[in-house]
Amino acid sequence: MLLRSGKRILKDFPYLLMIFFLVSCANNDSSEETEVSIVTSSTEVTEIVEDTVSPNFVKNPTVDEITEYSANISWIVEDDYGPPNISITLNDEILYTGKDSQFQITDLAAGTEYLVIIVASDSNQNITTKSITFTTLEILDNEPPRFIKSLTLDNVDYESATVSWEVEDLLSEFTLTLTINDEKIDNFNSPYVFSGLQPSTRYSIAIDAIDSEGNSASNSLTFQTLQDPNVVQTGLNFKKPLTISSISSSGAIATWEVQNQTGETQYTLSLGDLVIYEGKNTLFQLVNLEPNSYYELDLVAIDETQTSVSSFSSFTTSVYLDNLAPVFNKQATASDITTTSVVISWEATDNIGIDYYILKEGNSQIYQGSNTSRTVEGLVSTKDFTFTVEAFDKEGNSSISNVSFTTLTPTTTTTSSTSSTSTSSTSSTSTTTTTTTTTTTTTTTTTTTTTTTTTTTTTTTTTTTTTTTTTTTTTTTTTTTTTTTTTTTTTTTTTTTTTTTTLPPQMTWTSDTLNLKNINSTDYWPMGTGVTLEWSPSLDDWANGVPEELSSFNIYVNGVLNKNISYNSSISPQTTNITGLNTYTNYTIKIEALDTYGRETSNGPSESFSTPDGGSPVWDATPTLSSSSATQTNVNWQCSDDNGQTMSYWINSQRFKPGFSPTYVGQVYSGTGASGSSQSATITGLDSEYIYEFNVYCQDSAGNSRDLQIQLGIDR
Repeated sequence: MLLRSGKRILKDFPYLLMIFFLVSCANNDSSEETEVSIVTSSTEVTEIVEDTVSPNFVKNPTVDEITEYSANISWIVEDDYGPPNISITLNDEILYTGKDSQFQITDLAAGTEYLVIIVASDSNQNITTKSITFTTLEILDNEPPRFIKSLTLDNVDYESATVSWEVEDLLSEFTLTLTINDEKIDNFNSPYVFSGLQPSTRYSIAIDAIDSEGNSASNSLTFQTLQDPNVVQTGLNFKKPLTISSISSSGAIATWEVQNQTGETQYTLSLGDLVIYEGKNTLFQLVNLEPNSYYELDLVAIDETQTSVSSFSSFTTSVYLDNLAPVFNKQATASDITTTSVVISWEATDNIGIDYYILKEGNSQIYQGSNTSRTVEGLVSTKDFTFTVEAFDKEGNSSISNVSFTTLTPTTTTTSSTSSTSTSSTSSTSTTTTTTTTTTTTTTTTTTTTTTTTTTTTTTTTTTTTTTTTTTTTTTTTTTTTTTTTTTTTTTTTTTTTTTTTLPPQMTWTSDTLNLKNINSTDYWPMGTGVTLEWSPSLDDWANGVPEELSSFNIYVNGVLNKNISYNSSISPQTTNITGLNTYTNYTIKIEALDTYGRETSNGPSESFSTPDGGSPVWDATPTLSSSSATQTNVNWQCSDDNGQTMSYWINSQRFKPGFSPTYVGQVYSGTGASGSSQSATITGLDSEYIYEFNVYCQDSAGNSRDLQIQLGIDR
């Protein structure tokens, strides 16, 4: 039979088992026959045979579930002696050891080819190696170019008009096509002046952008040129047609102007089929619009002679620009701390979604991806660490969360043992040893040997064990005495080396290079509550000829650290956005540089600016009517503004009889008052035959206004 034993196999082999001898001896003269019996038998012995069979891949390694940043490796392997051990290597780094049949590789780069080596080994070190290559997915460009400034019309007269725009693509190059009434324009840049137009003519302008991946976006508007001034005009006409400006992702401003008017002119502005304004103002602010959407506006002007003229305009809102940084709803935390490892966890949210995270220790990047936790190994015990997690959205806005911790100290284990202690000194030591043997005639010699063992542990507990062994020997000897003296001299020399590290000089700024952009821009920030910083680091060289090791920048807002930005040597200038500022507020931005030693400069550049009062007033108390009679009424309201200054108020009125069009009455009240205070106006001289409508306006010191129309029916 076959017996398995490690690397060896036993096979059959016969051998001599036993020999029996039977011998009988006779007395003196007699002899007996001597009988010898030999008995043999057969059994098994072992023959050594080496296990040289390597593990067998029943299913070769395959790759599936490939994404931009990960891939799954699977396999099936067998061996006669049980499941073999598997190791997976990527770029000379062992990612996995174990006995599983699959493994997910993460933290990969998009659009990159990788070589994976899988090694199967059994207990006898027989191995089988397989390799497989794969390429992670590319980050597909499915995003069209975006109009961060929509096609905007300016300076319209009877024969020309100016348009401007701003478009970008974050991933690809793009081309533009500009047309007017379907006629293509060559060699154009923003702004572009259309000349040679016809008076009193409607034109449609479109601009199309298409990137290298075939993604496209378009923007368009329609306008009408003015009348020819060389032709005598009578009656009501437009001096400035309906024009749309300050176009953002959610709003725009419509303006117009008439001439040759007789008396007061009433305007009706419609957005599609919806009337959005009726009154005498020549400006209207559109709000709550949808990003990247097309709108049409119609304006009708009627004077007191019932002469009417109309103007038409269309526009497209710009795309929404995300300037809001991610928010950490779970700050970075450290858990499962050991002497050499830690688990860092975090979680952030964003209005449009998180794109990726970066985990760093100092200036060393440890991880980049979408996971919200990471196990970090290979740390030094009993050391303080600070890790930084930075969350990025798709617009590049980022937020930082830091966590500090200390790795554990290794545990001391107490054991009992016999040890010797050697002492080194910086002096020379001389030792003299003398051995003496004396010649004596000794009958009895008694020798006593005493052994003492002392054990000391780091817990300051000392255990002393004494063992006494007594040996008695009785001899009779004659001994010749010989005396030998031996002198040994030992010299020990200790050398101490002291190393001194000299840090390079402190970095300093040599020029002020900080620039502020997009201040007060509602195209970039809601109500102008942000600013773009650009700077080109200009720092001195170290006196010893070593270039400065620039690490990062600290951004201070009004003396408070706002964010830390890693230095990127591949771009110039450096740039970042500061968002979430308050309106109508003074700010000072200052930048300081940090080197790789963590030292910060003190003479960095700074700039000051003020955010605009971009917010319209709000109604603390909706206008109401009280104490109404046939000829008068009281209008009551309460309006406030973020700047808290004095407000201007006025009330316009129009009246009508049921079944008839309204007639504009005009301004019936004007005044001022403190922001947020209760206001009241008494309107007199009313006619009981009419129904009155009132528009109450409140305006702050920055010119932002808010109106609300209320209707009063006179009790008769």
